[in-house]
Amino acid sequence: MTEEPRAGQVSARFRAAAQACIDDPWNELLYGAAGALVAARLLGEDDVARAAISRLWSTWSFDSKLRACIWTEEFDGRRRRMLGFAHGLAGNAYALLRGAGLQSREHQTELMHRIVETLERTALRDRELVNWPPTLDSPASDLRVQWCHGAPGVVCALAGAPAHRALDPLLLAAGELVWEAGPLRKGGSLCHGTAGNGWAFLKLLRRTRDRRWLERARRFAMHAIEQRTAERGLLSGDAGIALYLRACIEVDDRWPLLDVA
Repeated sequence: MTEEPRAGQVSARFRAAAQACIDDPWNELLYGAAGALVAARLLGEDDVARAAISRLWSTWSFDSKLRACIWTEEFDGRRRRMLGFAHGLAGNAYALLRGAGLQSREHQTELMHRIVETLERTALRDRELVNWPPTLDSPASDLRVQWCHGAPGVVCALAGAPAHRALDPLLLAAGELVWEAGPLRKGGSLCHGTAGNGWAFLKLLRRTRDRRWLERARRFAMHAIEQRTAERGLLSGDAGIALYLRACIEVDDRWPLLDVA
C-alpha cells in the first residue's frame, strides 16, 4: 500500500505550487496568483495568501484609455486584459474579496471602488441587460454568456461582495441577461454550460432573497439534466451538473471547490 503523505509534505508541496502560481504571468484565477490566494485561504496558509495578495495589488494597474484599473495576463506569447471569472478581472477580484480579512480597511474600500469602476466602464448594455466581453479588445462576434467569460461569471464572482449601490444594479442586470439568453447550446457543464450559468441565479437568490431567482435556477437545472453527457470532470463534465442539481435542491449557492469554506 502507498503511504499517505504527511501534513508537512502536503504543505510543502502546496507552498511550492502556490509560489509558482503567484509568479506565473497568467495572473488569473485558474493558473495564477488568484488561484493560489483562494487555495491558501482554504488551507490556512496566511503567509502564502499575503504573498498572492501583494502580487495581485502590485500588478493591478491603471489603464489611461479605459480610465480604470485592470490586470494584464501573459500567455502563449500574448498579452491580454481579460474580464471573466476563470480568466481576468472577476476572478482576481473574487480572490481578493476572499482574502479581505488579510487586508486593511483602506484596501478593502479601494478594492470595491476599482471593481465597480472597471465593470461600469466595460459593461455592454442593451436596455436593462448587461454583459461583458472576454477581453477589452474582443470583437462583438466574440461575446459570450458563460461562467468563464461574461455575465454569469461576473455574478458568481461578485455576488458575495459587500452591498454597493452601483454594483447591485450591475449584478441584477447581468442576471437578467443570463435569463434572457436562456440555457446554453454548448451543453450543461459548469465552465461553459447551462449549470454554470444557472449558478448565477443561486448567487442572486442569496444576495437579494428574491425567490424568483431560485425558480429560474431550477428551470435551468431541468435543461442541464437533458444536456448531460458521458464526459467526466468537474468543470466540463457531468460531475458539475450533478453538483448543480444538488445545489438547486438544497438551495446552496456555494460554488464547488471555490466556496467550500
